[in-house]
Amino acid sequence: MPNFQSDRKNRLSFTQRDQELLLKLQNYGFLRTIHIADILFTNVALTTVLRRLRHLEKSRYIKRICLPEHGALAWGLTEKGANRVPDGAHKKRFRPDLLTHDLSLLDLRLKLEQSNIAGSWQSEHEIRSQAFKTQSSYRTPLVPDGIMGIYRPDGKRARVAIELELNFKNKTRYSDLFSSHCKDKEYDFVWYVTSNPAIGKFVLKEWKEAKRIALKIWGDFKKERSMPVFYWSILEDILSHPEGGNLYGETEDALLDTAWRYKPEPALGYAQWLSTLPVVSGPEESELCSWNPC
Repeated sequence: MPNFQSDRKNRLSFTQRDQELLLKLQNYGFLRTIHIADILFTNVALTTVLRRLRHLEKSRYIKRICLPEHGALAWGLTEKGANRVPDGAHKKRFRPDLLTHDLSLLDLRLKLEQSNIAGSWQSEHEIRSQAFKTQSSYRTPLVPDGIMGIYRPDGKRARVAIELELNFKNKTRYSDLFSSHCKDKEYDFVWYVTSNPAIGKFVLKEWKEAKRIALKIWGDFKKERSMPVFYWSILEDILSHPEGGNLYGETEDALLDTAWRYKPEPALGYAQWLSTLPVVSGPEESELCSWNPC
């Protein structure tokens, strides 16, 4: 267990809530100030929240991630902060060209957790870290943006490989990734959340082609039953009303609340199905920018 003692150099008294913040940042990868205030500082003035975050930043437990194009400020773990949390990988790189994607993925995850659709969630940096530890080759593993644990209508657990697709990618990328999904039984569903219908329809077409080729190579069409079920959705549709969000499939469409049963308990951490990840609504992001501009 971490020792909650003072950081003498910067005169910081490390608290239980600070430790909870580091755990959240490890799990999510990064969080906006607005999220941190909602999750850990209920009914606390925003100026107090920001003051605490600056103290933790000064003590090098966390680092700020400026998002000028989004009018927001986010926070991630430093190596020092990561050393205070038990096991588990943390997000180390925040590429400017991927921030829009990463922020949208974070919003999607939080919305699915708020709606109790996500029974668990494993982030990409956790998946990638695990893959590097277990794979035998030096090739960069192809991993999804996240793995969500859900419950089928019959109550059985299932795994959903989630990809957030905001722009078209080349066909080779889809071919390699889909071939991998078709061969193994790691996921029960593959779900592409796209920025527009054109991308969704294109990805579905590529999925059908990859599956056709795989079945032809195997020469056993019975194996189709063991392949993941493919769906795609529109991001704005899911964010605006996740319970009634549309899932567009190969042969038939569905709604989230019929394909994947809600879990009455709060969302859980991927490896710890008993640790809750509560998220509640908070002030507008625009309010935050005036407090701490980058």
